[in-house]
Amino acid sequence: KQMAGLLASAKRPLILAGGGAIHAAGALTQLAEKLDAPVALTINAKGMLPSSHPLLIGSTQSLDPTREIIEGADVVLAIGTELAETDYDITFQGHFKIPGTLLRIDIDPDQTVRNFPPKVALVSDAQTAAEALVTALNEETLAERQNDWGHKRAAALKETLTASWDEATRGQTLFLQTVLEVLPDVVIVGDSTQPVYTGNLTLDLDKPRRWFNSSTGYGTLGYALPAAMGAWLGSQDAGERNPVACLIGDGGLQFTLSELASAVEARTPIIVLLWNNQGYEEI
Repeated sequence: KQMAGLLASAKRPLILAGGGAIHAAGALTQLAEKLDAPVALTINAKGMLPSSHPLLIGSTQSLDPTREIIEGADVVLAIGTELAETDYDITFQGHFKIPGTLLRIDIDPDQTVRNFPPKVALVSDAQTAAEALVTALNEETLAERQNDWGHKRAAALKETLTASWDEATRGQTLFLQTVLEVLPDVVIVGDSTQPVYTGNLTLDLDKPRRWFNSSTGYGTLGYALPAAMGAWLGSQDAGERNPVACLIGDGGLQFTLSELASAVEARTPIIVLLWNNQGYEEI
């Protein structure tokens, strides 16, 4: 009730959603639309809002234009996210701030107060909480939103970011989009390689659970190949038949090259997309 009241009174609400809320995509979308709140997603939450949704501001929380929006919000709802540097400060500069009223929802009590202490915290399953907030907001009178907020502010941000991408970033993004056009249901498992770092910032998906990787601050090389095998086996256990692609650099692949033998033995028909820049040129 208290959380709903604060959201209802906000003139510039914003939502930060993480992988812990991935199963609550439908309810979270309703909540964002009810509030006309821009939504930023962590890397593991990509696809919770489809790429064409007018309130989506992507996964660019480490970039200055996106940080300006977050700092301009008067009420910020963080749901299913640790607010950790691997999603909000990937260059480890320490400049990510949330000056507005912070509300946090997480199923883990410790996470509700870690990194950024909130004004109000709720220990709850993300879907249950999001649905309850939508219901509670139906009984509230919403404050008039700032005229240039919501979908207008999200659209302006997208234009700013698109104009800032350099040629290499545009080319790598086009490569990733081409993969998705050919294999729309593919699960892309990434290593620490150039197009993965790029995709973490520029790529928006239409479905969740289609993109995960080790390029979130720790620089793990060789991760993608065995992780792709696990993703394929896991999808089979879940009754899905989605293709799985391992996106890895020529250097990173050498760390776990022997796992190709394991892939054959386990009969995991994964696709290996080798990004060959002929050296360790990303880390």
